[in-house]
Amino acid sequence: MEEIPENMTADELSNFFNERTLGIPCPICRHQDWRILGKDGFVRSVRLIDDKGTETILSALKDLRAGKEVTLRDIEKHLDGTLFQNIAVMRCGNCGWVALFDKTFIENEIHNAKNK
Repeated sequence: MEEIPENMTADELSNFFNERTLGIPCPICRHQDWRILGKDGFVRSVRLIDDKGTETILSALKDLRAGKEVTLRDIEKHLDGTLFQNIAVMRCGNCGWVALFDKTFIENEIHNAKNK
């Protein structure tokens, strides 16, 4: 998959969903008042880590405490496939429910639509 160098703006994310859906109601309260996790008008990327990744980091911290040398590269090679690298987060402005989206997928879709 092609890596898109540009950052997605909150407006681009909002437009993407408006074009693809008839609105996204919150599955908890049914409101459509979404807040996008962002900074300076751009959608922030969030990384989520699973249990294996957490165990890897805790193991590295134990090794450091024991005086062993641990590099970031050592940790990263064990984390491969254990974390979602590029997540967009939206929160319901009414009840606080959180929705997660694959930011890379949406950025690629926006990029491809611009190049048609």
